Amino acid sequence: MTCDSTKKRAQLGSTCVCSDGFYDDKVNELCQPCSYKCVTCSSGTTCSSCNSSNFRDSNTQCSCTAKYYDSGVALCSSCNYPCATCTGTPACSTCNINMFRNISGSSCVCIAKYYDDGTNELCQPCLYQCATCTNNTECASCNATNFR
Repeated sequence: MTCDSTKKRAQLGSTCVCSDGFYDDKVNELCQPCSYKCVTCSSGTTCSSCNSSNFRDSNTQCSCTAKYYDSGVALCSSCNYPCATCTGTPACSTCNINMFRNISGSSCVCIAKYYDDGTNELCQPCLYQCATCTNNTECASCNATNFR
């Protein structure tokens, strides 16, 4: 027995099954393509397996993992630093409050009394007497509760 590779079929034991990236629609002899998100699928929109090296979750939709977004190809694209999530563009949709960040427009900015050192997602604390700062040695504004 041989399977017709032009119909995207491969031999598995004594049967011809659809190759990875294709599914049997039970109507056509030619296997139909899966969504670009799937490695294998049971229909054009339901994934059976996903490629985690493309930053995709193992669910039936092969959604992009946190910090990545679907740009219409198999490999998910990276969100802007330091987004927790983004949707359809690299601009931030949500920020990680555990990193002392809040959303401002489409960016994740440090909350009051913290600053972005440009290398860590975790915002760094200002000096205790600062309300805001740009680094760990000088205040941009002082904390009024400290009478400064």
